[in-house]
Amino acid sequence: MTKLKIGAAHIPVALDEGCFPSTEAVGQHDEIAVRVLIMETDRRYALMSVDTPSMFPPDLAFCRRLLKETADVEPENAFIAATHNFSAPHVWPVEPEHAAEFGYRLPPALRDDAEKRRIAARVNAAFRAAYTAAVRQSAAALRPARVGFGSGSCAVNVNRNMETAEGWWQGVDMDGFADRTLSVLRFDDLAGEPVALVYNYSVQPSCCAGEIRDGGRLVSGDLTGYASAYLEREYPGCTAIFLAGATNDQVPLFKINYFETDRNGVLRSGSLGETGYVLAGEQGRLLGASVLKVARGIAAAEDAPVLRTARSAYVCRRQKRDGSGRLRHPVRAYSFQPDGECTLTAEVMQIGNVAIAALAPELDGRTVAELREASNAAWDGAWFRRGYYASGAPLGAAENAECRIDSVAQSFAALSGAALLLCGLLCLRNDGGCWVLLTGTAICISALRMKKCSEICVF
Repeated sequence: MTKLKIGAAHIPVALDEGCFPSTEAVGQHDEIAVRVLIMETDRRYALMSVDTPSMFPPDLAFCRRLLKETADVEPENAFIAATHNFSAPHVWPVEPEHAAEFGYRLPPALRDDAEKRRIAARVNAAFRAAYTAAVRQSAAALRPARVGFGSGSCAVNVNRNMETAEGWWQGVDMDGFADRTLSVLRFDDLAGEPVALVYNYSVQPSCCAGEIRDGGRLVSGDLTGYASAYLEREYPGCTAIFLAGATNDQVPLFKINYFETDRNGVLRSGSLGETGYVLAGEQGRLLGASVLKVARGIAAAEDAPVLRTARSAYVCRRQKRDGSGRLRHPVRAYSFQPDGECTLTAEVMQIGNVAIAALAPELDGRTVAELREASNAAWDGAWFRRGYYASGAPLGAAENAECRIDSVAQSFAALSGAALLLCGLLCLRNDGGCWVLLTGTAICISALRMKKCSEICVF
């Protein structure tokens, strides 16, 4: 079997004075970056992590072309993820041809202001220069490597759904559910030194989001940027890549701009100002130290892993919220109306006995916990269960003659003691059973052919 080679790179996004003031920031506090990992056996695969809240189709298309032309990574073998960092700028598709090609409408602040569009284009150019440098550098750095997996925990996140006298708002609920599972992939060179760490944790990097100076925010890598920097200092030459977990309601414990309730339960807000960066840095240090603890215990021993990808699509019912615009005050309930159906995608990348899967929806921590619990119910000790009848009797269990080797487009499973890392959704672990990944109904990536995976990462 072909031996594994990897190359990794960390390139800062060079935002100069011409990138400010933008619609989102008035300056920069610390580094944001693009991080890339390229893996090779019989062909090449890539993981790319970008410090931005989300990525639009034009930049995704640019990165896929870049990976193909520069690093010989086919588009279907490239996984590209935003860190969901709300202290970093969006890369808005401001070029007219992008709006026509991808059907995007710019925010009014950009659509109606030529100067802000010019600044946004300059920000875009800085990101694309970083994409290009990171891909080129990682492709040029390919070397023999080994990979291993481990997991632990970290307690720097909290549930943000806070009840006030007027309704629900975003703040801190110390009694709310928080998913504190931490999962780590470690890639070593043949001397045993880490070349790349890929870590997943359920937290939305937003310590430093909000107005801080002159009516705007300062760009920051936030706590996950600090965590990656911590790891890269600890392991010189290593690239530490953060993959966001279920961040719908999982936020940092301490934020510069915060909400709380007074003795009557009435909402109020406050700000720590720029001194709050100390707390952001400390949370990043704790996250980095937790990753380091897991990484130290990983034996990166697999030097010829299977690398491959699979894709599927599934249809969900869609709904839309009544009204328009962002909510400005607490509410007791949202009103939604049916809005037809939508097609979402599921993608899986297998790295040896680890599978990384990417799904379109953004789930909350409680749903992730329910998915984790449901995954244990699918394995009866001998077979994967296909489902359940209305009576509660299983279908596809060991005692059934039918559906014992069934894999359809509504369920995803993999055999053996496993760990499941879901970037953008969840992280599951089962030390002695199987994995089944469910969304609104369920998803199946049958292209994996139920291949045995002792650890499964889902991105």
